[in-house]
Amino acid sequence: MFSFGGVQMKKIINQKIEEWFLVIGFFLLVLLVFSNFLSRYVFDYSLSWSQEFSGYLLIWLAWISVSFTIREERHIRVETLRDLLPELGQKIIEFIALILWSLFAIFLAYVGTQFVLDMKITGQKSPLTEMPMWMVYLILPLAGFLMLIRLIQQMILIFKKDSVKESAQ
Repeated sequence: MFSFGGVQMKKIINQKIEEWFLVIGFFLLVLLVFSNFLSRYVFDYSLSWSQEFSGYLLIWLAWISVSFTIREERHIRVETLRDLLPELGQKIIEFIALILWSLFAIFLAYVGTQFVLDMKITGQKSPLTEMPMWMVYLILPLAGFLMLIRLIQQMILIFKKDSVKESAQ
């Protein structure tokens, strides 16, 4: 497989893509907000486009972070009922929750795609940057797709954990 600086591309896509996007995105967000602050309060000049772009970037970062938290198993969840059950019951509850979440991800990807296509047809642009709004809303189907991939990975891991335990014994 293709190697990038000694790291396989499969590993980069599977383990690092969200992290890289989040790190670069947050760095860019901080840079934009600081630049706007500096230009407004030091040079008495406002970069009006940076505020709009920062808002869109923040929305993208929020949706990408959902995929990241799924991969890292750090999403918010209520575990009280699950923890009262035996191990098999816990796995069933976890699997059902992942199935329901996957249905939401599919819905988000499908409806998001329809919305993006509608926006592209209307040709709507953002007020200050004149950026096509379909580019802003492209995160909806993308987030749904990324979430679905990570949720499927988590479903597989539920059953792999059993086989790892069995092989260790």
